[in-house]
Amino acid sequence: EDQNVKSEVMVVGKQAARFIAKFDNIEVKNVYSNFPEHPTPNDIKPILDIIIERFTKKEVDLVDILYTDFKSSISQVVKYERLLPAAFTEMPISHDLELAEFEPSPKKVLDSVTTRLIEAQLSQAFLESQASEHSMRMMAMKSATDNASDIVDDLTLEFNTARQASITQELAEITGGAEAIK
Repeated sequence: EDQNVKSEVMVVGKQAARFIAKFDNIEVKNVYSNFPEHPTPNDIKPILDIIIERFTKKEVDLVDILYTDFKSSISQVVKYERLLPAAFTEMPISHDLELAEFEPSPKKVLDSVTTRLIEAQLSQAFLESQASEHSMRMMAMKSATDNASDIVDDLTLEFNTARQASITQELAEITGGAEAIK
């Protein structure tokens, strides 16, 4: 923002779309609000195609992903990863390997591997986010169940106290009436 770099966002999920709409300086390009709970590669492919197409056409210079990473049932962490440009470590190539001919070409292999890597990273992010969501729902349901149990216990105690007071009052009236007859 300080360097006048425009941010564009592709959003998966209704909650994320509602959240991102609150920001003024972010343009929402695509919203996938009815994303399946168990995404298949065919569900991820349209997102992957848009990412790769826009990056290769140099319409965007960076592609990052932000998602909830499931650590445990009580710990989920927001995770930020760079998808593109993909970072590969340089490895020294021996002289014999430099003379070798590759088929398909190293560029084709690298392009294919990069696409598969990004697809795997997207799949992992979706699965981690879903695990986090399910865990949070489970924790919310447990909390609601515990609160309902506490309310039932409180109402039972209140009911028993009122019933006991009523019985005590009736006994006092019966005893008072018996004393009045004597």
